[in-house]
Amino acid sequence: MAQCHDAEGPILCDRCYVISFNDGDLFGSHVDESGPTRWQLPFDLTDDGPEFPQLRQSANSGCNFCALLLQEIIAEFQDVEAHRYRVKLNLYYHWEQHSPFRLAFLVVEAPWWTGKDVTEPSVSLQYARLVFEVETDHQIVQNWLKVPSLRKKQVLCEENIDFMRHAINDCKSLCSHTVASKHLPTRLLDVKPNGKGVVRLLETSEVSSRTELNDNTHDYVALSYCWGSEDDTASQISTTRNILFSHKRGIKEEHLPQTLRDAVHVCRALSVRHLWVDCLCIVQDDIEDWEKESASMGLIYNNALFTIIAASSNSCHDGFLHRGRKDIQVSFSSRINPNLSGHFNLVFSGKTYAPHTLDIWWPTRDINDAKWVKRGWTLQEEMMSNRRLIFGQFMVHFQCEAGTKSENGYSSDKTIGSGLSMQSLVRGSTDSTEPSMFRVWHWMLVNYTERSFTIPQDVLPGISGIAGLFANHHSLPQESYLAGIWREDFEYSLIWWKDSEFGTEDFDNVTELALALCNPSPYLAPSWSPLGQRPVTSLTLMGIFSSDFTSECIIIEAFTNAKGANPFGQVQYGSFTAKAKFGLVASELVLGHCSGFDTTNWQLRQNGRVLAYCFIGMLKKTTHKPDGLFMLMIGSSNAQKDWMHKVRNVLDYAEDDCSICNFDTEEEFETKTWKNDATACADGDSEHDDVKTLTSGKNEKDYWGILLHPSHIPGQYIRVGAWLSSAHDRGNSNFFKELETREIVVI
Repeated sequence: MAQCHDAEGPILCDRCYVISFNDGDLFGSHVDESGPTRWQLPFDLTDDGPEFPQLRQSANSGCNFCALLLQEIIAEFQDVEAHRYRVKLNLYYHWEQHSPFRLAFLVVEAPWWTGKDVTEPSVSLQYARLVFEVETDHQIVQNWLKVPSLRKKQVLCEENIDFMRHAINDCKSLCSHTVASKHLPTRLLDVKPNGKGVVRLLETSEVSSRTELNDNTHDYVALSYCWGSEDDTASQISTTRNILFSHKRGIKEEHLPQTLRDAVHVCRALSVRHLWVDCLCIVQDDIEDWEKESASMGLIYNNALFTIIAASSNSCHDGFLHRGRKDIQVSFSSRINPNLSGHFNLVFSGKTYAPHTLDIWWPTRDINDAKWVKRGWTLQEEMMSNRRLIFGQFMVHFQCEAGTKSENGYSSDKTIGSGLSMQSLVRGSTDSTEPSMFRVWHWMLVNYTERSFTIPQDVLPGISGIAGLFANHHSLPQESYLAGIWREDFEYSLIWWKDSEFGTEDFDNVTELALALCNPSPYLAPSWSPLGQRPVTSLTLMGIFSSDFTSECIIIEAFTNAKGANPFGQVQYGSFTAKAKFGLVASELVLGHCSGFDTTNWQLRQNGRVLAYCFIGMLKKTTHKPDGLFMLMIGSSNAQKDWMHKVRNVLDYAEDDCSICNFDTEEEFETKTWKNDATACADGDSEHDDVKTLTSGKNEKDYWGILLHPSHIPGQYIRVGAWLSSAHDRGNSNFFKELETREIVVI
């Protein structure tokens, strides 16, 4: 065991003493002037989980960093099922030469493996990476190393309140964010500073004097948070018809769940008197009121002075103002300037999945792992809010369309979360034939369908405000909106598929799947809508090839019947009638694979060629009989060599870059997302030659369509999947010429 000693700071063992940053070595030879520098430390420890005896012994001997590291390593590996596994710990500092903050992170990289003999690394190493942010309250060290300010232990301390005030006021003065239309919520909570532990529900229509509302429709704050589990939701205070009058008289703060109490404290700290919270400002057992207010929810968030985003809270009872800062203070003495000494802090700040800067920067980690970003309603709340105060697990951040600011002094023109905003929806041409206009909608749906709802029927109301704004700005009639897709973009929007990797059900055959889709419980949307299937749907095509898509069918009729008063809300039925090429699937569905394309697909083959690639979610991964399966041709695009690689590259780009919707032109989108295809084509696919280019003939087409199965209603069909027939497989030209054209009804 290495000796522990105190170097005018924390007690560190000889192995951990290397975390005392050596500026002489770094500046002497290792700084990369062209980009970030990974400054590897001479730290080498291999230990066995789940006990980690070496790390534990050092911690018990007094090493402060080993103690902190042991605590976080155990938490990181708590879900590993293996009885024994080996972890190798490496440390490196991240230095960003051209950033306002040069020394920003200490990363603990922990490759680990299991096996009968854990002494030898397995073929497939797995990686965990823990991040300790470098911060300081020592002004001299901060100026020398260019490190962020030390975050405060109290979230609502005076310094953070000043940070929030200045960020909001600067935005009000300097930014010109879009407000869809002036809107005052029906109800607000009055949280006046002298409330003496009581808030009251206010009916804005009953206020006799505008003075009580400060004569400003923006002078309220909205709250975006996770309700939590069904038990959490049931125990949360809410407004119902029988207690509406009581809530107008007053609600004791002690009866509010912690997240709502914290929101009240934020309002008072920032001198904002009114707060909008859905559970109290909507009468939860009044269907008419719920429909009216949910239809207006987008405008409510859009008109708020700012929105409180409780990202660190998983339920209404968690709260978001408690902060357990875990850090150690490290002594620093410059090797370059002997007269310069002080200290900095290493603050544990979660984990990262990749070693590059984008994934490590502060705001990303406060959002990416939050339950809040995975909930359905929060997308609309985020997108429609012009200003957002994000209370993360580690820090407070302010965000608007112009970028992000953090309490430690960090600022960026990047936004966090979905990367989507109201401005991205209305940016660009109002010409309804412009592909980029709907491309933003497609990517919004991709993000939205990966989120979850406690109540599945909320899936359409959850974006009804966004849909209403989109229709209004682009002059689209309400009847154009068809359960998540638009009539003006209807044919292209039918080409999506559910990735079975995300589902929880796998059906034995196509007939069972079709039967389930014919009798959904509850009914959410028609089978052809990407919002009609829960649980999670992965839209693995929408947004791709949109500029090159040509309709190959005639849509005779398409409609949905609204269930209530909200034209963008729940539906009770939907149908479309198309005149198009239609044919029976005669061959087996053979499970296919492509090394460059992760989505499960089945292949229809004819005379040794691939006739079509079929994408059917929730189907067991094996060969299937067609079982009454039909193909309906919807559209075509110019033949693309290595189309699978393009799909993969676009999806990779969407995952890596939250600004996918911010391309100015369709050409820019195509250029940036068509990356690496020359390399992919050159690499080829030795296992699956059928995806290679076989010819470069002119005027060839790739055909797209949907897979149908007879429904329980004679003469009508249910959508069960999508298909693509690639010209370069040389299987489609004669087959589709011979298909008959028919009128088909799909429900």
